[in-house]
Amino acid sequence: MMEGKKDRDFFSQGEFRITNLSLKMTLNRLFYEEYQFYPVLIFDDLFSELDDG
Repeated sequence: MMEGKKDRDFFSQGEFRITNLSLKMTLNRLFYEEYQFYPVLIFDDLFSELDDG
């Protein structure tokens, strides 16, 4: 939440998905640094709502 508004009020759906993906990849890296192996990440239809640009 920012200024009492939900994150979906600030981002488009595509921007929200990219931000969420970035956070998941960061957590994946932190997990690796702690346990020395990467967890399996499964993504379904990852680029479905992203613009071509």
